[in-house]
Amino acid sequence: MSAMTNCHSDHDNAIIRKLPAPTWIQALLSTQETVGNDNYGPIPPANHHQQYNNIANFTVMPSDVRFRQVSGDIYFEGIPSVCYTSVDKTHVFIAGWDGTVWHSNFRSQIDQTWGPWENIGGNADANVTAVAVANYGTVIYVFARTKTNTVQVTRWNGLAWDGWVDLLGVTALSNITAVTSGGETGPFRIDLFVRDARSRILHMGVQEPMSWPTIFTAHAWDVVTVGFPFGAPPMLGTPQALVCPDNQGKRWLYLFTRAANGEVWMRRMDLDMCHVVGWEEWRCLGGAVINDPIPVILFPGAIDLISRGMRNQFAHCFCANGTDWSAWTYHEDQVSGPIASAAALAYLSEQAMTTDIVAAQGPDNRCLWRLVNAHQEWTPWQSPTEEPTLITGPPIVIRTRDTRILARNERGALVEWSYSGD
Repeated sequence: MSAMTNCHSDHDNAIIRKLPAPTWIQALLSTQETVGNDNYGPIPPANHHQQYNNIANFTVMPSDVRFRQVSGDIYFEGIPSVCYTSVDKTHVFIAGWDGTVWHSNFRSQIDQTWGPWENIGGNADANVTAVAVANYGTVIYVFARTKTNTVQVTRWNGLAWDGWVDLLGVTALSNITAVTSGGETGPFRIDLFVRDARSRILHMGVQEPMSWPTIFTAHAWDVVTVGFPFGAPPMLGTPQALVCPDNQGKRWLYLFTRAANGEVWMRRMDLDMCHVVGWEEWRCLGGAVINDPIPVILFPGAIDLISRGMRNQFAHCFCANGTDWSAWTYHEDQVSGPIASAAALAYLSEQAMTTDIVAAQGPDNRCLWRLVNAHQEWTPWQSPTEEPTLITGPPIVIRTRDTRILARNERGALVEWSYSGD
């Protein structure tokens, strides 16, 4: 393979995304129960039949946006991680100042309340990753990089938390990314990714039936960056992944990573043929970003990819058919404004949603959010006026029947902005 120091992506003709009509606003106004599933467990769906005229006219969040501190007097250090175990329960995990991991759940369709916070132990270095699997998510796995750069995992077995177990064979320099597939009618699969001390991306794929903790301890890490173009810049940050089906029903595992020069690289694998075919070749998607690229499924074969540009612009790229990627778009006009953190992006349903809600930390450390519809019409960045709380890290977006944005405030407590449409 010839030497390569940078990449040239096939973006001469940007793809125009043509999607169905519903929007995030319609979902907010909907009180329907929800169905569906994604990489993190079942999620609550939205009303896909109402009409919305012009998203560009929607520049202010509704006046009844609610604000509250949801963690009481408990203070945290990391970024929250979310998984869903049913259409009713959303689970949040976050590391405390002492490295132990805290957990709470939100019951979206019973009483709209957060449960008590419980400490499940561990020795996490800031961020944790949680996934729910099997039987609509009755089992939860939580992964953490420790303060000594090892990788640990614990499990909720449906009744109690198992002890933390070390996953040997890796010195981790990034957080852990975990995605799941299957688990409703057949065996579930978990795929883990981490960047090691040599800037390699390591991968572990496990599948039931296997007992705890053999499901992880019996597997070795494989090096995904084997075959990466010679001379290409080293990888930075935390690798990102998702499982997205195509129009023929094949399950594809996508891996995204950020290079030292800001370019985004992608590799994918057919999960139904992974033992025969393995990974496809690495592909460069271009870009000039300073945060990890965050992928989200639109619908089968279609993926949105967001990040932050070199000048703190909101950066966006998308794929409409599983193979062809658009050019990167950098929103740096007066409508967009700068952002000061990685952005979070979410849909209320992966089955027919066409509008994203994006949240980020602003340059003044306030929480910002904006919307985009199927026509790539973006609202301006908006921020809360009633509760101008400062945040100390990237926010996350929770997909329940309501829209919820979580972030740490300046003291380290977890705060929430929500809109129910009631």
